[in-house]
Amino acid sequence: MSSKPAQEPVIHPSNIVMSLVLMGITALFVGLSGAYIYSRVTTGISAPFPPVMFYVTVVLLLAANRIIRVAKQRMWDESMDNVMKLLVAGLIVTFVFAVIQVLGWLEFFSGDQAIQKSNTLAYLFVLSALHHLHVVAGMPFLLYFIIKLHRTPVVDLQLQPKNKRYVKNLARYWNFIDVLWILLVAMLVGSAFI
Repeated sequence: MSSKPAQEPVIHPSNIVMSLVLMGITALFVGLSGAYIYSRVTTGISAPFPPVMFYVTVVLLLAANRIIRVAKQRMWDESMDNVMKLLVAGLIVTFVFAVIQVLGWLEFFSGDQAIQKSNTLAYLFVLSALHHLHVVAGMPFLLYFIIKLHRTPVVDLQLQPKNKRYVKNLARYWNFIDVLWILLVAMLVGSAFI
């Protein structure tokens, strides 16, 4: 009696979980951004410009996003030779992002304006810290897959659709986090002009 290989579901549970995670993150940031805008309007306190390092982090996240998207494309094209190198590069760029964002916080907290604008500073810090947390939370999943790539023969990896799905979900997450950061920085810069 021969057993048939299990058929992949049309919508895999991991895609549903990733969608729910992204919706939850969206709700969190929309709520906090709304509270920030409400606080700015009601108090009338002017908002400080984000630290210069935050602009550098936008470029770094764009680079990490691009690297992971190229890795995803290589997985779909069945050319696995550079996928691990690309994912390692994405992990390194993401780590550099995390360090530079901390430097941005230090830059901002050392300024005289930080003491005068504590309400807006608190929102700036909470919004950027939550984003930072979500970036750092994504790094172990990227590291896990890099280790898995290193330990598994390339042929076996290509035959497993779950690996392609995993990289696809990683790319979705990183793309979302990147867009979120760009929108947050744009909102903080825009509110500083108002």
